[in-house]
Amino acid sequence: MSAFVRLALAGVLLASPLPAAAQIKGSASYEFLQAVRDDKGADVDSILAKPGSRIIDTQDSTTGEGALHIVVKRDDLKYVSYLLAKGANPNLKDREGNTPLLLAIDRGYSDLIPALIKGKANVNLGGEGGQTPLIKAVMRHDEDMARTLIDAGADTERRDYLAGKSARDYANEDKRFPGMIKLFAGIPAKARRGVSGPSL
Repeated sequence: MSAFVRLALAGVLLASPLPAAAQIKGSASYEFLQAVRDDKGADVDSILAKPGSRIIDTQDSTTGEGALHIVVKRDDLKYVSYLLAKGANPNLKDREGNTPLLLAIDRGYSDLIPALIKGKANVNLGGEGGQTPLIKAVMRHDEDMARTLIDAGADTERRDYLAGKSARDYANEDKRFPGMIKLFAGIPAKARRGVSGPSL
């Protein structure tokens, strides 16, 4: 192997980012997220008890996950409620554009939804592609989940970016689920305001 090739390969290796664990291991944010992952409640309490700490919303440098994402993925209602009470941001997005509420809906964890809503999760905040929590609930064919979101103020007419369809559109298209169609039929459609601007 020529000296030039060896130098080029060394440059590539040096330019490559280290794994997230190697980048931040030993830091307070790494230790906090690891304690949450390992369900070490005493360690989490100790870290959050430090005065002036805003570590609760720290995000994994690889996935963008925060503590709430981690506990939502394991359907841990007690931990979700605890973190929300400690001030965790329920609208934090991971690298894939998922909020904790979107993750809960994707996984069918309906028990977490009321807690996240109570903790100020935005029921209209869409993920990648603009799919709102309500659109995702409709696509799961989960009437109870959809009703909970609508009762919390979810916009039935907000459209996604991919197909340009609203939750109502998706519900009405799938005739296999008449209960979902009926749910939306009982909600008056909101008129969309036209784009305003100067008249020429």
